[in-house]
Amino acid sequence: MSNQRDLVVTHGNHRPGSSASHAMRRLDIEDDEIIKLPECELEAAAERFKLTLIGRVFQLKSRSIDALINLLPKPRIWNVEGRVRGTNLGNGRFQFDFENEHDLQSVLNKRPCHFNQWSFALERWEPFTWEDFPNSIPFWISVTGVPVHFWNDGTFSEIAKALGKKLTLDSKRAKIQVSINVDNPLEFERRVGFPNGDIGRVTFVYDGLHRYCLNCKHISHDENSCPLLTEKEREHRRLQRLDQNINSEKNLQLEPPRGANENRTKRPRSPPMIATYDQTCH
Repeated sequence: MSNQRDLVVTHGNHRPGSSASHAMRRLDIEDDEIIKLPECELEAAAERFKLTLIGRVFQLKSRSIDALINLLPKPRIWNVEGRVRGTNLGNGRFQFDFENEHDLQSVLNKRPCHFNQWSFALERWEPFTWEDFPNSIPFWISVTGVPVHFWNDGTFSEIAKALGKKLTLDSKRAKIQVSINVDNPLEFERRVGFPNGDIGRVTFVYDGLHRYCLNCKHISHDENSCPLLTEKEREHRRLQRLDQNINSEKNLQLEPPRGANENRTKRPRSPPMIATYDQTCH
């Protein structure tokens, strides 16, 4: 028997489907009865998906998962064309089934991945049931602001753990590799405390990061569609960026070509004294 909220109601001579005559069908998730699913054989699933990667895009608007699936295996990107099968799972998720472990690892080593300059998550299959899997991206991050005598594994290990899951350290270059939960805002600076009580500030640069929101630091959208900004604020910031770009181009045009000033002040060089001798010898 149908629920009352699922009934289509018409009155008088109104056309079915019109806003005045049609009661919109609405699903109230909290009131719906939960469908209980049976147990699945995890061992069999683990064997079946042992060569599978699961991906998730965060910027859903104007992004074609099917185009992503067709493009990524190409030689200039993953170089696994013909040896992998992609499937659109819906809701911004997709999976790639590989023929061998070598190809799978070669793709994982290319992370962080992006499509149309939007980053997306890519992880090995695991028996997930939560809606936000996968939500982590491994980034190499350059750290600026740490005094050189603190460039050691202990220092950068603490910084890495504060940002996410520590993966690799390169203390000699002040770089850390961290798996970042990108459902949260990206962090670009943090305060650090030294043993003597002083407080400093360090900044982060993410290798391979392209587009993200300059306002709230999420990678799921840019500033033009940030839900925390009003339409007026978005337009104001857009005009600000436009002015900045114009001023930057003007400054580049005003700069003289490299070496132009030196050429004006240098005297012409005299011909070498051995020129006649060289020509005679040849």
